[in-house]
Amino acid sequence: MNILEKHLSDNCDARLPGLLNYGVAEAYKYLHKLINNVPALQHDEMRKTYGYLRNALVDIALRNVLSNSKIEYKLSSMSIDARKNSYTYSMLKVKGGIIIPVKTGSISSFPKKANYRNAKRRLNYQFNLFESEKELDEKYDNQDDPFLMLTYGGKNYNLDFVSIGLPNASENTWIDSIEITNTPVMVTNQEETMIHDNLDLEFTPIAKKMLGEDNNGQKSI
Repeated sequence: MNILEKHLSDNCDARLPGLLNYGVAEAYKYLHKLINNVPALQHDEMRKTYGYLRNALVDIALRNVLSNSKIEYKLSSMSIDARKNSYTYSMLKVKGGIIIPVKTGSISSFPKKANYRNAKRRLNYQFNLFESEKELDEKYDNQDDPFLMLTYGGKNYNLDFVSIGLPNASENTWIDSIEITNTPVMVTNQEETMIHDNLDLEFTPIAKKMLGEDNNGQKSI
């Protein structure tokens, strides 16, 4: 068992990998549903909005999936600085880890450099690649929860992979990562319907705000 797999097994809810994968997958399904049902989104020039829509959907879907699971969590929207309208990112706190969702180009690639992620990586100094597994286990017992990245992506806005990665504290590399694509999770039909309904309820006003007005000053959706 590798470092990250052992950490998740020993310190996190056993359902967490499956629920994270399910949340991201549901977000992508809803994105394609939205594109198919909103004619304005089918214009080539509107493709530039897909990434923003996807990121917002991932945040909403993860919150709803974890809420239904009864796993204790906190999902916060963090600003990279104090300026008004500055870039925000989502940070998920669960038992055993601090997780930031981020889209990457491939299953093995490391996310683009970002200062807010670099700062969080300092939590991972406890994981030293030159120490034995026994030394890591002993040292970890008295450390804070590590910083993890939930990475996902694929070509043409399709979902090809979902992974959890443990980033190196000082370099743009992975200490360890595991793919969680298609990790099974038990979700009842009632829970699935509730998640879809909540996505509709929460995301409609967000989508309208993102799409804004068309050239005539009328709302496009």
